[in-house]
Amino acid sequence: MKKIIMLMLISLNLFSQDVSWKPSEATVARFQLFHSTCALNQPTAETIKQGDLLYGIEHRFNLPVTSGVDNLFGLDGGSTIRMHLGYAFTDNLLVDLARTNRMANYELNIKQRLFEFNDENFPVIVAGNVGIAYNTKGVPEALGSGRKVQPFASLIVNTIIAKKIGLGIVPTYLSNTNINDARYTESKNSFTVGLYAQYFINDNWAIILEGTPTVTGWRDTYNSYAFGAEFETGGHFFKFIFGNNTAINLSQYNLGSAQKFGLQNLYFGFQITRDL
Repeated sequence: MKKIIMLMLISLNLFSQDVSWKPSEATVARFQLFHSTCALNQPTAETIKQGDLLYGIEHRFNLPVTSGVDNLFGLDGGSTIRMHLGYAFTDNLLVDLARTNRMANYELNIKQRLFEFNDENFPVIVAGNVGIAYNTKGVPEALGSGRKVQPFASLIVNTIIAKKIGLGIVPTYLSNTNINDARYTESKNSFTVGLYAQYFINDNWAIILEGTPTVTGWRDTYNSYAFGAEFETGGHFFKFIFGNNTAINLSQYNLGSAQKFGLQNLYFGFQITRDL
């Protein structure tokens, strides 16, 4: 636990030099609405500059914050951990490979900016994201190796109001959502709609609200919801997250949560990303 806190403090000190809300010129991929490539869990339409690398590390702690001071408000309960590395083949094409310890899930995402409308009153950026995940643990052998694979595809639409409130909608089709549910011998599919809003408080801070309801298909017991804060330092991002889902990779997060969203079921997490 001490190592995790030290990592956050050291990283904050290193990344907070030359603080600015704007990414450096080297990281700007033309016209932008959001600054980060993701909201809290759902992707934004943003990419990075051709030839750049994007590295990130994330934690979602497995005990709720209501577990109290004896468990350091959830931080003593272990965590879901995700690391990812992305590369921009062009200013508009970002390929990202991620791995999480939850079911030893490997996930490949390919994001392509498709359309932009740089209008002062109603700016819009549209991107597509396709991906595939492979889960090496936790899938019952009786279901077969084919149930370990989860292809998915998303459309990402972003806009901003008065240069202060960023809005996003991310409809996603996900295959094989009942990946470890042995009650079903056949795989199920799901269609979710991620929604998020980000309010830019000042040059460095923003608050974010996010929800991911399942419209149709298989879902865990409850929909996923989250809220948090973003701190930006010259194009590098720290996000502090509270939600009812401890999954991180899209192929797992979009499945839903076993916990109902509420004060008793809030799990803390953080995310650190840096453009290299």
